[in-house]
Amino acid sequence: FRKRYGFLYDEELPSEKKDKQLKSGSGPSRNSDAEILADHKKKEREAAKRGKQPFYLKKSEIRERKLVQKYNELKASGKLESFMEMKRKKNASKDARKIVACLLRLSIPSFLGGPSSKASSVGRGELKRVK
Repeated sequence: FRKRYGFLYDEELPSEKKDKQLKSGSGPSRNSDAEILADHKKKEREAAKRGKQPFYLKKSEIRERKLVQKYNELKASGKLESFMEMKRKKNASKDARKIVACLLRLSIPSFLGGPSSKASSVGRGELKRVK
């Protein structure tokens, strides 16, 4: 019994150990929405004390602030250029895939011998798929 259920006799359950490991990580928790909202609420309380009307953040504004925060962190650590280069490559490959898909979508009816195949000048053997 103790071999199989030894975790019951431990002070911390295995799930609690995992939670502590996740909380101790310094990864995406720094950029969390909750942190941005807490910072904004703190500033709004100070402004409300001075008599200003409070305003609430939209989701788009939260996303923008997360991006700005990520940009500043990358710039401070010196990894901004490599991050932007990877982002450019990723977007370029996405664009290439979308262009190929669009071209295939436009020429497939004539390729498959559909109703518009007689009016089209593209024959069955002329269209090649690009991978």
